[in-house]
Amino acid sequence: MSKKPSILKRILSQAKRSLADAASVNTTRWKL
Repeated sequence: MSKKPSILKRILSQAKRSLADAASVNTTRWKL
């Protein structure tokens, strides 16, 4: 893991993106 920080950063960025997508979906769902 420590040898490949780029993969860790990629996973973290993907996780943040998925969380943001879920939040946007929740907000749009509440608006509907």
